[in-house]
Amino acid sequence: MSLADNRMGAGFLVISDQLGASSTNEFFGTYSYRLQLDKHNTLSFGLQGGISNYQTENDKVNPQDSSDPLFQGTISKTAPNLGAGLILSSDKYFVSLSIPRMLEASLEEDGITASQYSRHIYAMGSYLFILSEHIRLRPSVLLKYVSGSPASVDLNAAFIIHENYQVGLLTRDFNTYGFLGQVVINDSLRFDYVFEMPTGSSVGSNFVTHEVTLGIRFNVLPFHSNNSVLSF
Repeated sequence: MSLADNRMGAGFLVISDQLGASSTNEFFGTYSYRLQLDKHNTLSFGLQGGISNYQTENDKVNPQDSSDPLFQGTISKTAPNLGAGLILSSDKYFVSLSIPRMLEASLEEDGITASQYSRHIYAMGSYLFILSEHIRLRPSVLLKYVSGSPASVDLNAAFIIHENYQVGLLTRDFNTYGFLGQVVINDSLRFDYVFEMPTGSSVGSNFVTHEVTLGIRFNVLPFHSNNSVLSF
């Protein structure tokens, strides 16, 4: 929620994610501040802090070595974490750098250390091209890096039509390709859909994925406005 005539923001983030025998549950409080540099450019920064719980239920897996202490019973690790990010933006461009979780988490059992979470770094850039009165083109790039793994690059380009519709294409490392779409139903309601299809050279999941997002935005304080609901 925006505060102080839209100069500050505060909120919370709740995440519950499960993949196979492993699950992650997180709660973060968030704060942001926006500084108007001049008539066109804005610098924003954000902070978040909270706790993360990483859990693995080993009765759901079949390890080759059942005597390994890291595969005995349920392993659970709860740890605090912090995050920060910067955004420089205007009506035409958007540049950001963020580290959502700065603190790495690991679990030690009988002298054996297993990593639970490694720090991720994200950098993003986007630019808006005005093609006509009602059509815009917005290409963007997202760089992701985590220690011990090669950097990953997401590229996408979307047409914005009448400020209420987006359609575009995306690729991740040129190994996964997909389609994205967004519809602003009214000033408060937004619907997003993303379809991704991996190729034979993709790493990780080889399944087609569908992502659906419903965004709801509403005024709470007198100075709040629902304008510009379409995501940049």
